[in-house]
Amino acid sequence: MKRSWRDILRKWKESNSGSKFATIPKDLFPRFLKELMAKLEEKRRDNLMAGFAKCGIHPLNKQRLLDRLPENQPVDKESIGEAFMEQLEKKRAEFLTKDGPRRRKKKFQVPAGKSIAFEEIEAAISEAAKKPSTSASKETQVSRKKNKKKQNSSSDEDDVEMVLESDGQSETFSDLEEILQEVAGIPVHRSNDEVTPVALKPKDLAIDNFVVVKYDGKKYPGKIVSLSEEGPIVECMEKRLKFWRWPEKQDCRTYDWVDVCKKINPPKISSKRNQFHVPELDN
Repeated sequence: MKRSWRDILRKWKESNSGSKFATIPKDLFPRFLKELMAKLEEKRRDNLMAGFAKCGIHPLNKQRLLDRLPENQPVDKESIGEAFMEQLEKKRAEFLTKDGPRRRKKKFQVPAGKSIAFEEIEAAISEAAKKPSTSASKETQVSRKKNKKKQNSSSDEDDVEMVLESDGQSETFSDLEEILQEVAGIPVHRSNDEVTPVALKPKDLAIDNFVVVKYDGKKYPGKIVSLSEEGPIVECMEKRLKFWRWPEKQDCRTYDWVDVCKKINPPKISSKRNQFHVPELDN
């Protein structure tokens, strides 16, 4: 039965329709099963007798049953490997000599409404054959992109050097800090050796001005409620996700002038849900 079933499947796989499928379609299985049963019906009596005899049941033969055990059957691994390779080579030769390997079809770019002649197709095929392979062109494109990146990086480095070394004098980090403090509106005390920020005083601020204060190592925006020599009383905002908001319970406390970092612009409204944006802290 196994041999007959393999013969049916082999015959179908070698046909033009069977070579297109990896598995048996459901609509073909009943037909193959009917063909198998017809083959078995022809030699049903002989198959039953041969099966009993091969297993040693009738006529009774214990040795025939023991010979069918795997440990009593010699296996030649080399012969199996050679037979498998010969079958693969045979199938490969049939495939190459029959139709050859499948090639990807090329699409011609033809404008809509325009006809094309056979001579134009031949000319396009000949031009495509003369062009270099796509892999080589891709490699050249990758190399060009790498060269461009290197040139851009080198030019960026040159620009940085020109900015930091303008007029033949290199700028230090303290100079940069001084510039940032001037932009933020913090008074800076200059000396010949170092630059140190000066703490804000009551004369530098007024009530309802917005400032940034430091509390427990973190910076918070807030509005000045009152001023004194010890320090301002500031109502601070709280951070929720990426926005600032006024807390439900008012957060007012007196801060030392040393903890007042700088004066800022009023926060910008981001939405109607008490959400604000503070550019001086968010950036």
